[in-house]
Amino acid sequence: MKVYLCACVPEEDRATANNAEEKEGLLQDAAALLQKEAPKLEGKTVNLQKEAFTLVSSSLDVFKGLLCILMVYSHVDLCLVNPTEVYYGKLGHFVGNAASGMCFLGFMFSYGYTCYWAYLSDLRPRPFSERLERVARSAILPIIGAWVCSFAWSFMCFKIPITYDSVVGILTFYYVWGNGPDFLLSFTALLLVSFAMRKVFVVGLTSDGTTNGRVRFALTAFAMLAGPMLLTKCVVADCTGYGRYWQFVLPCDKREPVGMANLPALPHFFYFNLGVLAAVGTHNFGEALMELRTLPLGTTGAKSATLFSVLAGGMLVLNVVLAVLAYPLYDQWWQNFGNIAVPTKFGEIIRGWSRGPSPLWLLGNLWWVYTLFLVSLFWSGVARYGPSVQQVLRVPLSWFEHLGANVLIYLVVSDCMLAGLYRGNQFPLTAVQGGYATLMILASTRFIHYLGASGRK
Repeated sequence: MKVYLCACVPEEDRATANNAEEKEGLLQDAAALLQKEAPKLEGKTVNLQKEAFTLVSSSLDVFKGLLCILMVYSHVDLCLVNPTEVYYGKLGHFVGNAASGMCFLGFMFSYGYTCYWAYLSDLRPRPFSERLERVARSAILPIIGAWVCSFAWSFMCFKIPITYDSVVGILTFYYVWGNGPDFLLSFTALLLVSFAMRKVFVVGLTSDGTTNGRVRFALTAFAMLAGPMLLTKCVVADCTGYGRYWQFVLPCDKREPVGMANLPALPHFFYFNLGVLAAVGTHNFGEALMELRTLPLGTTGAKSATLFSVLAGGMLVLNVVLAVLAYPLYDQWWQNFGNIAVPTKFGEIIRGWSRGPSPLWLLGNLWWVYTLFLVSLFWSGVARYGPSVQQVLRVPLSWFEHLGANVLIYLVVSDCMLAGLYRGNQFPLTAVQGGYATLMILASTRFIHYLGASGRK
C-alpha cells in the first residue's frame, strides 16, 4: 500500500497513477467508470473478477473513512472534552471504547488487504528492483508521519526544549510523543517483515485445486493466525534504556514512564494477516464468478445461487462465532478500553502498554471490526447496484471513501492540530461539542488536501 500525504501526482507519474496498488483507494478510477456506465453482473462485457475486487476495495475505503472519523473524534475527546464525560458519559465512553477497539486493528486489517495486492502476490509480475523501490517508498511515508506527530506533540504541547538531544531522540525514536508515532511505525514494520516473507505468502496461499494445495493453504493460513497469537506471550522483561526499542515489535513488561510506544507491531500481524486472507478470498471469489460464466446457461443460475448461499451462510456463522469470542471483552464494557488491563475469569485483557496486547483483546475486537466492514460492504453494494438509491448514497459514501483513501493526511494533520489545541487540565468542550470540533478539523484538513491537489506545480 502507498499512502499519499496529499493527492499531488507528478506529471511523469500520471501514467501509473491508476494502478490499484499505487494508492489506498484501490481502483477508484475503474470504479467511477463502471458506475458511470451502470454495469450489471449479467452483462457479457463485465469482468466479474475485477468487479468483485472493485466492490471490496471501495468498501474498504468506506470502512477506513468511518474509522478515521471515529479516531479523530476520540482524540478530540481526550484532548478537549471533560474527562468526566469521556469516561462516564454514554457518548464519550462509547466513542473512546469503539475507537480503541476498532481503529488500529481495522486499519491493520485494511493494510494487510492492500499490501497483498500491491507487494506480496505475483498477480502482477514486477522486477524485484521495482517492487523493492515501491516498498521502500511506502515504508518511508509512515515514518515521516511519525516524526511530524512526535515533533508536534513534544514542542507544541509538552514544550520540550528544542535541543540537539531532544531532536536526535525523536529522529531515532528513542522518545515517541503523542498519539500517533507508534501507531504509524507499526505499519512500516509489518510491511517490511511481510515483504521479507513474500515467497511464503506466494507459495503457501496459492492453491492449485489439488488436495496437497488445499492442505498447504490451510496450514499456511493457520500459521499466519496462530503465530501472532504466540507472539503475544513473547514478553520482553526489561525495556528500559536502549532496550526500549523492543517495544516497537514485541510486548514489554518493565517500561520507562515517558516517551514510550504503546502498540507493538508483531502481535498485530494477526489482523494484518486477516487482511491478506481476505484479499486471497476476494481473488478466489472473483475466479469463481468468472467460472460461472463458462457454464451452460441452464446451470448458471443454480450454481450462482449455491455460491452466494454458501457465502452468505458462512458470513452469518462467522459473525455468530466472533460474537461469542467477543463476550469476555464486552463483559468489561464499563472499563476504559484505551488502557484496559484487567484480569477476568477467561484470562487477562490487555490492549497495550505493559504485556499487551493479549489474545483476548485481539479476539474480542474481531466482531465489531468484521461487522463494520460488512456494513460498509452492504451499503457500497447498494449504492453500486441499486439505481434508485445511487444518488442518495453517492455523496456520503464518496466522502467516506475519500477519507479512507487519504487516511494518513487526516490522521497526521488532525494530530498536529490537537497538539496545538491541547491545554493541559482545561477541557472547554462537552462530548457533543467534541463531535462538532471533529467535523471542523476534518473540514480544515480537507481544505489543506484540496490546496495540495490543486497546486499548479
